[in-house]
Amino acid sequence: MKKIICALLPLALIFTSCRFQDNSTKTQSTKKVALSPVSQAYDGIEELLGKDFGAFSLPEKVAIPRYDGIYKVTIDMTSRKIDKEFEADAQRIFKLFYGDDYNEGNCQKFDLDINSAIQYVEDGNMLGYYGADQSLRKYHLYLYADYEKSDSENSEHHNITAVVQLQNGDDGEVEVDGKKIKASEIAKNAKEWIEEVGKNMYNDFTFETRDVFVCHDKEQNTDFIQVNLAELYKGIAFEDYDSPLYISNNSTSTFYCHTSFEATYTDDLEKPIDIGLSGNDRIKESENLDKIISFEGAVEILKKELAPKSEYEFDDVELMYCCKRTQPKIFVDEKGNIPEEMKAVIQQPLTFTPTWCFFF
Repeated sequence: MKKIICALLPLALIFTSCRFQDNSTKTQSTKKVALSPVSQAYDGIEELLGKDFGAFSLPEKVAIPRYDGIYKVTIDMTSRKIDKEFEADAQRIFKLFYGDDYNEGNCQKFDLDINSAIQYVEDGNMLGYYGADQSLRKYHLYLYADYEKSDSENSEHHNITAVVQLQNGDDGEVEVDGKKIKASEIAKNAKEWIEEVGKNMYNDFTFETRDVFVCHDKEQNTDFIQVNLAELYKGIAFEDYDSPLYISNNSTSTFYCHTSFEATYTDDLEKPIDIGLSGNDRIKESENLDKIISFEGAVEILKKELAPKSEYEFDDVELMYCCKRTQPKIFVDEKGNIPEEMKAVIQQPLTFTPTWCFFF
């Protein structure tokens, strides 16, 4: 899986160093980089790709998104309590996924300050979860066809045996249990499933299939296919990789928000065995930007700011919406409730800014 190594915040003109430590004193070089019209964000990229600058090298190719404007996006997360509409949508999703095996009696709901959710429980195992996490301002949806198998597949006990990066124009056959399918075809199936189950959760956003992984489960000695998708707003994706940055002390936590959308398949290539969605809620407001730092400007900053002997080999670069968040730690009582003074904290919206992300 890719990891972010550097990010440039075009709005604040702050360079974030290689290990995501704030470096607010190094703003002089970023201020010398002229802002470009958003329509020219990727201009000059052809001349730069594949070049080695000593401290870092750029990939031979990257995917250039088709975007309808570039924005500063503010995500809302008002208190979500279970109502009839919420409950009906949960039942719709569970019935769609579990089909003839669906039993309405397996639906269990809980409504707390920190989150509200409906679970689908069978034989004491939680197979389905549909809820809103107030502390992270996210919707979550998890659907498992088989508890034990999905628990293993979502652990670290597997290795990737093949990768197809659809976003970069790659395609090809992938195989699991002797069955072959084109990566683009199974990605299309995953996108259709996620759009259907999430249609009442992510009304402001669209989805794009990114990567198809063939994985081997070492514990169960079986193979499976995982399709990863990104959440987009008008053509630009939200950060979908878990940043290595996590700073925690006794009172606060600092982290980069990220989204995650995936579907997992075994021998049935028409229906995923697992679906996992964790993404942004509805948009509170979006500010259409006129100018940002271009790809060329981001490269110029890296040339000045990275240590000469860094020797990073980037394999992807993308303009994405990122949000670095510092918030007080949320503590709940034995009933799952939080102090009144903390409720205002978890209601604060999140602001995502366009950010050049360099991956290795």
